[in-house]
This record gives sequence, structure tokens and C-alpha cells, in this order.
Amino acid sequence: MDVRRISCAGSATVAVPSGLRRAVTIGLVTVLMFSLMLVGQRHAAALILRKDITYKTVGSLAIKLDVRMPNGTGPFPAVMVIHGGKNITGDKCQANLSSLEKQYVSAGFVVYTPNYRLAPPYPSNPNLSPKVKCADGSVVDVSPLQGNPFPLSQGDLSDAVTWIKNHGASYKTDVSRVAALGTSSGGTQAYMQGDMGHVDVAIGFSGPTYFDDTWGTQAELTDYFGCSYSACPSTWRAGSPLYNIGANTPPTDIFNSSNEQVPLANADRYHDALVNATVPANETIIPGSKHATAYLSYVLPNGKTVLQDSIAYVKANQ
Repeated sequence: MDVRRISCAGSATVAVPSGLRRAVTIGLVTVLMFSLMLVGQRHAAALILRKDITYKTVGSLAIKLDVRMPNGTGPFPAVMVIHGGKNITGDKCQANLSSLEKQYVSAGFVVYTPNYRLAPPYPSNPNLSPKVKCADGSVVDVSPLQGNPFPLSQGDLSDAVTWIKNHGASYKTDVSRVAALGTSSGGTQAYMQGDMGHVDVAIGFSGPTYFDDTWGTQAELTDYFGCSYSACPSTWRAGSPLYNIGANTPPTDIFNSSNEQVPLANADRYHDALVNATVPANETIIPGSKHATAYLSYVLPNGKTVLQDSIAYVKANQ
């Protein structure tokens, strides 16, 4: 049985079944259960939705976000949810984020879901459509957001965090507590917001953590970074969470499947680097090949689903 090495002082390593590998921090269970009880007393599960709020304008392009708030007076902590889509497609409305957003709101968070500028359409992958199906069944065209290589997406999301901190009080938000969460390529973006010290917790579901010439579809990454790895390795490293861990990197929760499209080494190397930098970090490996939102309902040995476990981690570390 493989047991994840512990991530911070004062914690203990606990063996878990089903081939899972994770660091478990002892002494939090009682606190988390009490916190969840308090949240349940402070608000109802229903949410309040505010859509299409412009947080940034670039020329004639308005870049927007949605806000989901719990009932109640607050202020509530915030989590910024970043969609995936290989950096080329995806939208804040997409269907695979709906359950995630609702569960975080039900747990007492204000959820901000921003759009951000996307890379040029991949000549190497023409099947990635700019048409995105939303949770309500509608379809949006994200092509106005396309055509923008790294680091513009990263800059947009940094500006979204700044907007939340400057305007979140109007949306029942405790602006001193802002986490970033991302799925797939959105996980990379969430980790980068953490590495840059913009948020107080970072969570990634199958987020790639390093880019070089050893894995991935090189043509797609070349389209995203605007140059090949051999031509500009420093640019690729600038967009890799693994190489940007710093003094302000916050507690980080890493999820990955054992045999999925994002190689397990992405989770392992990032976790180990965080621990070596004395950053509190947790890694959970889900058996099988499911990717990102596809494993959120997987039940862990602690009785929580992956999604519930991530909520508990944010509560414990914000």
C-alpha cells in the first residue's frame, strides 16, 4: 500500500484503502463538523444568482463573471471557480460546473465563476468547438474570447481576484477569504493564482502543473504559449505551477486520477515541491481514469465525496 508523505509539521500519515494515496491532517475532523453545523444554522441551501457582471473590459470586449450567493446576511468566504477546456474553449456557464457551484454555495461560500480570454483556436485540434453547452441547456459561442495566447488568461484571472476583493462586499463576501478552484486546465490557473499569492487556498481537479517537452500534445501547447518549447522554454515554465512556487503560495489541495489524461507525475511532483517549500499541501489520488469533474462524486475512505472533501479542506485552511 502506498501512503502519501505528510505535507506539514504536526500531522500524521494515515494508511487508506482502495489504492488511494493522501496526506491526512489529524485533529481537524471535530472542527470541520462543528463548522458545517454553524454554516447550516446561518443560511439555507437556496442560492441567489447574479449573472454576467463585467469585471474587466479590453477594448470592446467585456469579460464577465457570475456570482452565486447563499441566503443569509453573511459575510461568507469566497471561492473562484475556473472552468477548463484546454485553454481554448469553455465558459462560466458550462454544465459540468453546476453541481460543484451549488454544493459550495450550500456549504456557505459565495461562488464567483469568471470567463477569461482563451488561446487561439488550435490548428492542431480543430475539433475543439467554440460552442459550449450551458447548464440550462443553452449554447454560447466563446469565439470572441479566443485568440489570446499566454499569459493573458492568467492576467484576466488575477484581475478577477482583484475585482472580487474590491467589490465582493456588495455580494455578501468576506473579501479577506478568497480561494481559487479549477478543473483540468482551470486547475492549472487556480494553482498559478495560488503561486502568485493572490488567493488563500488553491484547489485543482486534474490540473496540469508543469509544461515541457516530456508530455502533452506539443502542438496544442505551442498554440497556447505562442511558441515551441525549444524556442521559449522560459515562457512554458512561467505558466507551470511547479516552477512558480513562492513564499506566498497558500495551502493547496491536489486531486488527480491514477491513470488519466493528465499524468500522475503532475500531481506528485507539484505536491512534493510544495512540501519541500514548506507549503501545506494535500494530494488525493482517485483510482482509475476519470478526469476532473468526472470523479467529484467518488466516495473517499473518510466517507466524503471528492467534492465534499475539497470543501472541508477550504474550510480548514481559509
